[in-house]
Amino acid sequence: ISKYGGDRGKIVLSGHSAGAHLAALIATDPRYLNAHNLQPNFLRAVIPNDTASFDFTDPIKKGRWFVQPLIDETFGTDNAGLVEASPITHARTNKTLPRFVLFVTNERPDAVAQTQNFHRAIIASGGKSETHVIEGNSHREMAKGMFDANSAISKEILKVLRD
Repeated sequence: ISKYGGDRGKIVLSGHSAGAHLAALIATDPRYLNAHNLQPNFLRAVIPNDTASFDFTDPIKKGRWFVQPLIDETFGTDNAGLVEASPITHARTNKTLPRFVLFVTNERPDAVAQTQNFHRAIIASGGKSETHVIEGNSHREMAKGMFDANSAISKEILKVLRD
């Protein structure tokens, strides 16, 4: 990144929906960053926005007809594989986690529970995490909120970037 004028000390990883899950997985499972000789605390912060699941072993109830086939196709149905693909698994044991700022809409109760469980796992592991449950936004509006300068999501993201 420094080759392009960036600061290696200011890398923030973010994503929405499935991208939020992948951002959390990259930041919690050291194998992904270790493959590039990096540690998870290399990341200044991770900002997952409205993912359905941080724990694939805890079945999703609402929207299962849509989400579960995607999980099965991508990560398989074997329990051991689902455990490995779950960011919460790695957050429980990883002591070098970056800061997490988690966003979830209150319109998806399963996602709220998953986000709160993930938050608690990060804290229990000694990491820093904060959760923002956004009232009244659809999943799509959560994505738009990342780019709308007037949204609560965007304002919190900007705080992280300015810290």
